[in-house]
Amino acid sequence: MKYAIILICMSVLMNACDSSKSQKNDEEWIALFNGKDLDDWFVKINGHDFGVNYGQTFGVDSGILKVSYDQYGDFNDQFGHLYYKVPFSHYHLIA
Repeated sequence: MKYAIILICMSVLMNACDSSKSQKNDEEWIALFNGKDLDDWFVKINGHDFGVNYGQTFGVDSGILKVSYDQYGDFNDQFGHLYYKVPFSHYHLIA
């Protein structure tokens, strides 16, 4: 009886794993970054208006998203954020 319960539990777990794998394979990946520009992204730099990329803090160079503070005199907590046009709550990032 003890082994039957273990076998049933293992069978249920294996079926759950198989169904989650097939579900993940059926999902479509969405590319958030086009490698060319910041289209569909919004910038917010602390102390500046939303949408103003102060000092060209965020940019794209050779297909890579880069952050630079070269044009800042003093940093003064002018940290920045990039926001995508659509919020996501569950995601996996791949390169």
